[in-house]
Amino acid sequence: MDTKHLYYAVQVAEYRSISKAADALYLSQPTLSGHINKLESQLGCKLFDRNTIPLKLTYEGECFMEYALQMLELEKNLIHKMQSSKNAASGRITIGIPPCYSATLLPQVLPAFKAQYPQIELQLVEESSTTIETLLEKEIIDLGILNLPVHNHQLLYETLLIDHVILAIPNAFLSPKLITSYPLISSHLLESVDLKNFKDFPFLLLKPGHRVEFISRKILETENITPNIYIQSSSIDTLCEFCLLGHGITFVPRHIAYKKFNAPNIPVSLFDLQGHHTDYSMVALYNKKFPLTLAMKSFIHTIRTCQQYAYST
Repeated sequence: MDTKHLYYAVQVAEYRSISKAADALYLSQPTLSGHINKLESQLGCKLFDRNTIPLKLTYEGECFMEYALQMLELEKNLIHKMQSSKNAASGRITIGIPPCYSATLLPQVLPAFKAQYPQIELQLVEESSTTIETLLEKEIIDLGILNLPVHNHQLLYETLLIDHVILAIPNAFLSPKLITSYPLISSHLLESVDLKNFKDFPFLLLKPGHRVEFISRKILETENITPNIYIQSSSIDTLCEFCLLGHGITFVPRHIAYKKFNAPNIPVSLFDLQGHHTDYSMVALYNKKFPLTLAMKSFIHTIRTCQQYAYST
């Protein structure tokens, strides 16, 4: 008996619907129905009463669930014990990450990690922060990359970096005299600019649900600015591209800005936002029932190393 089928049956019982369970498992409804039918055929009994909405367990189904849950728990404990006890040279990690970071963080991190650990298989799930927390709680993924705060008390985290939001303004919105009048804080970053001077310019903003969007919105509210929104997107990478083309001002995490706007003669200036709370923490999140494996710790170490290098260049 395939334990995968046991897990599928447990999910159907939890959602009391094959279609809802299929969505949660990223399967088509016919595929999941086929797995359940095969399991019932092997057992020689029906697990679900399909004549009711929502689905109900039969008597045999209730008995089955008691043992299926025990078997799945034993399997998880066994796998985790084996992966924790061996070295980090092999294994598999399923990683949840919001789309706004997959395009900016992973292209640098994944090649570095695969070069050092070629036998470790990485599986990516791109979802919102809320969904990633749910997938971790349900033990569908191993690791989540997202920003604090974390709302689920079943989850623990390791801090990857503490960053802050800065302002990217196309040089076309600035006079050359204005640009040269601001002292450099670092090789990339100019001293804080008065945001009120740009209240009538177009803004490029993230859609709600992102930590960076929350910080940006609070800054605009503090400055009493109702932004003229040129575009909203779920992707920071997209907003940076529009900024490069001179379409608007955007708020961007420093570690991303230093990568996107680092080439010579880039027509964008980066400004600090002194006087505003712009700090946030990016973390690697995991289920506290299963401590980090050596493979997961190695992946976290690679992210930290890549980000330290990015800030030093």
